[in-house]
Amino acid sequence: MAKRNLPHPPNLDQLKHRAKDLLRSLQRGEPEPVSEFTELHPRSVPPTEAKLSDAQLVIARGYGVPSWPRLMLACKMVAAIHHDDVD
Repeated sequence: MAKRNLPHPPNLDQLKHRAKDLLRSLQRGEPEPVSEFTELHPRSVPPTEAKLSDAQLVIARGYGVPSWPRLMLACKMVAAIHHDDVD
């Protein structure tokens, strides 16, 4: 189940920054991000050993999407619809 909804239109750069911010928070051991990471990450990865791809996965799952590439595709599709870009 999604914990949050994508803004309309979604901002890919903002999502990339959120993933980097999440990674930094995990590396510092901040309790709330660690809790979200533990809840949403499918594997048992110690949060302090997380990589950017792990943070991206957690961001995607927070939006109810199974992977980061799928989240990027969904964002591009929503943006195209929003901008009436049929190509």
